[in-house]
Amino acid sequence: MLIFTCIKWLYVMKYTKLLNFIFLYLFLFSVQVNAVDNKKKEINFDISSKIKKEAILIRDYFAYKKDTIGEFSFEFESRIYGKANNREYGAILALEISNLNNQVVANNALLYIESDWGRFEYGLNDSLIENMLYSGNKASSGSGGVNGSFINYINLPIELDNYLIVREGTFSEQFKNFSNNPSRTIYYSPKFKGLQVGVSYTKQQNQDRNNVFQKINTSYHKIFNLVANYEKQIKDINIGLSFAFENAKADDNFSLIQGDYKDISSAVFGGVINYRGFKLGGSYGNFNNILNYQDKSIESNYYSLTAGYEIGKVSASIGFFSSVHNEDNKFTNIAINGTYDTYKGIVTYVDINFITMQTNKYGHDSGVVLVVGNNFNF
Repeated sequence: MLIFTCIKWLYVMKYTKLLNFIFLYLFLFSVQVNAVDNKKKEINFDISSKIKKEAILIRDYFAYKKDTIGEFSFEFESRIYGKANNREYGAILALEISNLNNQVVANNALLYIESDWGRFEYGLNDSLIENMLYSGNKASSGSGGVNGSFINYINLPIELDNYLIVREGTFSEQFKNFSNNPSRTIYYSPKFKGLQVGVSYTKQQNQDRNNVFQKINTSYHKIFNLVANYEKQIKDINIGLSFAFENAKADDNFSLIQGDYKDISSAVFGGVINYRGFKLGGSYGNFNNILNYQDKSIESNYYSLTAGYEIGKVSASIGFFSSVHNEDNKFTNIAINGTYDTYKGIVTYVDINFITMQTNKYGHDSGVVLVVGNNFNF
């Protein structure tokens, strides 16, 4: 049955893009064979895959709940890389089939080179913010705490004057659950005494699936990110601190209404502390001029705090997230999460989210989302 479903999705999707990724991947393999020193040739190939099954047990009170009753997805990731002269060259291709997308998605399709000077990536890849920002997410269990998968099962009443900040991170991270990874250029510096810096450039965000954000995310482009983090080990205490900055240009042809939209800038401070299984993490974000076409300045912000504990195969966490946009649009989330490594490669998790939202147009809404999921890694 899964094979026939995959064939159906391949037919429905714009398969030419996927084929381009695969051809590029195979081309890089041939490049690797010839790029390394013939006397010290080293070509490696890694593959991994994951099946995820989620079910919604409670989704109460929401006026904007979706019809989706859960998620079933299959992820496949492969990496080809070669090493020569203290450098590593490689390519990563990660594909996902999910009933939420109703198509085959290339989550990652990128080329990279890594040396003593750092790591350079180009292609469809995870964001710099996701990889380097220390936040409550680093202390979370389940599917991600306040940044978890609950967001896939509720409709957000997001419009120009009803925008909501719903997760940790910069402005572009708000669309992570709704759109595929765009093409990015990323550089990671080598770590120096616990300090690391990264920069990235994204020319254009991808359109969100099912038009959740009404093309808001594609109306900003030329996104620049700068992230710095610092990690320090003091006996049994591990401390991580980070700062992230982002600037996004407003499109001259904004897709919703006419107006001279202002560029967006956002800054996020985050940190996490680990001590013998106990974890405490959080972040604060400040945003300037989200969807602002007026003369006055619009400020938005969020703060988040998560506490977690891990012992053996069991971990649990509780997190709080609160945001305000333009004074009247508010979103809060209390997340209780648990994870259990049931067997080799099998992980079971539970998410409970108590959510409250308020917008100018739709007023107040609240509800509970309970999700149970399993990841099968092999």
